[in-house]
Amino acid sequence: MLWDESKINESKAIKLEKQRVEEGEKQYLEYLVSGDNSIEDNKWDAAITLYKKALKIYPDSYYAKYRLAYVYKCEKIKFDCDLGKTLVNQLIKDNPTHKNELVQLD
Repeated sequence: MLWDESKINESKAIKLEKQRVEEGEKQYLEYLVSGDNSIEDNKWDAAITLYKKALKIYPDSYYAKYRLAYVYKCEKIKFDCDLGKTLVNQLIKDNPTHKNELVQLD
């Protein structure tokens, strides 16, 4: 009987963890889309904030880092050029298969 309760509790814990991950994924995607919309509206500060929030959920996200580097690339607006270059260089190092698209940001 104790074993059955343990399995039930484990099943509940797995279900809760899956729900937490799904909610995090949904929030992450909402941050990316909202950030993209902010760029289209020339709301650069909002885009930066949203992409940073996405990175808090998935710190290694190529897509959030790429978008943040795009905002910082300094062609569209004068923000932190050095940070933009650092992000692009780190993305190239971490994602060599994306080098061609990343070089365009450099």
